[in-house]
Amino acid sequence: MKSREQERLHPSIDSRLAAIVRSSEPTPWHDAWSRLGPRSMHEERLKVCQDIRDSGCLPEDGGYFLVSWAAENLAEEEDSRRADPLQTLNIFEGVRAFDRAFAALLEGHGEGRMANLYRTNSGEHDRRREAGRLFFFGPVEDEEADDPNWLDGLLRAVAVKVIASKPIVGLAYRSGPDQFVLQLRVCPPASAAGSAATGWAVDIESLREAFDKIDGCGWYAVPAEDGERPYFWIEGKFDGREVFLRLLPDVAEADGERKGWKVWKKP
Repeated sequence: MKSREQERLHPSIDSRLAAIVRSSEPTPWHDAWSRLGPRSMHEERLKVCQDIRDSGCLPEDGGYFLVSWAAENLAEEEDSRRADPLQTLNIFEGVRAFDRAFAALLEGHGEGRMANLYRTNSGEHDRRREAGRLFFFGPVEDEEADDPNWLDGLLRAVAVKVIASKPIVGLAYRSGPDQFVLQLRVCPPASAAGSAATGWAVDIESLREAFDKIDGCGWYAVPAEDGERPYFWIEGKFDGREVFLRLLPDVAEADGERKGWKVWKKP
């Protein structure tokens, strides 16, 4: 799409859609898409994206991404209007609140199947969204590829700050990227294996000193969803990367959360 043309959704998305318009029969969504502009509301954009998806002119995952992308923009707009910083204890809980609002928004706009997949199988939702994103944007060079040495360093820093009757030689952990931070959950490996924990504590002040920068930390005693456990959390920067760290008493969280745990062992 030429720079002088009006941006409707996003330059890369518009370029793809313009190519489809040029190479196919008249599309039922063309007029509505053409009317979009900088002042168009996100709700209007979402409706156009649904019409484009429903027309069948896109690969299935391409249509999935387009609707999810438009719904995310609408959800972020609504979230910014009602956000109360006093009600957001940390980044993780803020993300969880957004997830619930996003799924509810999808249902409210007739996307119940996508909302259900988002709630019950976020991995598959992310896979389909990424496949569709590639259709519009192509691959993105990862300037900051996953670095196992960096994660090893963080887990080692946690392990040496744990106080127990015996030296800590391993930790159970789960990690996953978020839009802004790495989310890392850590607990004693004995709990992950199903045996009873022998009792442990964390030297919090010493652990804080291992971070380059601390944005916040605290004890979250009343998790928002059934089945979760209280946890201690730290938000900050470790070795140049943003991280949200949760220290949990065990891995018994919500249904399905037992899967995906790994065990880090001290060399």
